[in-house]
Amino acid sequence: MRLACSRCLKEYETRLASAFELTYTRDVSSSIEAVDHKEVELKAEEMGLIFFNGEQIDLMEGIQEQIVLAFPIQPLCQRHCKGLCSKCGADLNKGDCGCDRTPLNSKFSALRNLKLDDI
Repeated sequence: MRLACSRCLKEYETRLASAFELTYTRDVSSSIEAVDHKEVELKAEEMGLIFFNGEQIDLMEGIQEQIVLAFPIQPLCQRHCKGLCSKCGADLNKGDCGCDRTPLNSKFSALRNLKLDDI
């Protein structure tokens, strides 16, 4: 699949590999309604089940969900991607741009010299 790096925005290709297991069971909503709308506690074996009605099972939704869950949270083109310069936007993987990237007026600059005693 093709993704954009979350640091440098460069597009790159990667393999999406995921092992998953889906468990389908018949819809039990009719038996839940018979409880007079009281709370229903699910058993441990019922968790993670996908309910279906009729004689056919639509696999699209379950598989699609697993594919989306397999996407990386923070896609990176390489493990040590340096990203873009916050001043000029240059790709720092190609070399240093020479910009001074120290924060000018950081809200936390007052805490720079703070020393705490051990408790």
